[in-house]
Amino acid sequence: MTEMQTEQHAVASVRFSTGSIASPAYPEIFLEAAGLTVRRLDRGDLAAIERHLLELSPCDRIARFMGGRGDAGVSAYARRLEPSNAILLGAFSPSGRLAGFAEARPTRRARSRSP
Repeated sequence: MTEMQTEQHAVASVRFSTGSIASPAYPEIFLEAAGLTVRRLDRGDLAAIERHLLELSPCDRIARFMGGRGDAGVSAYARRLEPSNAILLGAFSPSGRLAGFAEARPTRRARSRSP
């Protein structure tokens, strides 16, 4: 890249806040260039997660669930989510609508090492 060329990158900043989820403090990340706010989700976000998952296209459902799932299966999955047993992250649009969802769960090995 020459000196005259420029490249745009999303700007991310981390702000630490407190919460009542598994850990007492977790970061809230702002993706300013993308216009999204990414934060950890809690029980109050479960309805938004279910709505988001139900709006996935058939191709996106196959990618997300590694196979096709109908609305009843997607709703059942969303209703079984337990934020205290996983790390749930959501990306919110400027209007406050959940636009993306990620879930991480500990492995059995990691759970067996927990105090």
